[in-house]
Amino acid sequence: MARRVNRSTMGLQMHPQSSTNKSPFSLVYGADAMILVEIGEPSLRRELYNPTHNHQNMALHLDLLPELREKAQIRNLATKQRAAKKYNAKLHPRPFVIGDLVWRMASSARKKDGKFSANCDGPYRIREDAGGGAYRLEQLYGEEIPNTWNVSHLKFYFS
Repeated sequence: MARRVNRSTMGLQMHPQSSTNKSPFSLVYGADAMILVEIGEPSLRRELYNPTHNHQNMALHLDLLPELREKAQIRNLATKQRAAKKYNAKLHPRPFVIGDLVWRMASSARKKDGKFSANCDGPYRIREDAGGGAYRLEQLYGEEIPNTWNVSHLKFYFS
């Protein structure tokens, strides 16, 4: 009966990563590793092993390794850009202008009445655009709120 080997427990990750299409071991050493089962059991890979031919191929692979790493890096960057493009396609920008009325999202630390308290505080007026998606707020009667608030914690107040 053949024994199943869990490769992750051996410390070698030999399966290709989805982003680079190469195994981490091959990106470091230029060749795939042999797992313990291949060493103990006769296989075609071991039967056709030739030390001189292997040494020549390893030298060739080591010469091509920087190019292989560069291709993997480009592929990884392209994968990240595709993911960012897909994520950003779902975003809806919320630009506020000075004088807009907004709700301020209440964090769980500021809620007084537990889970049944309101999720938003306000309304507040936008006093100043601090840049980078941050805004200074003021009460409707003019008192300034001391901190800046990120656009992700604000939403329009429709009256």
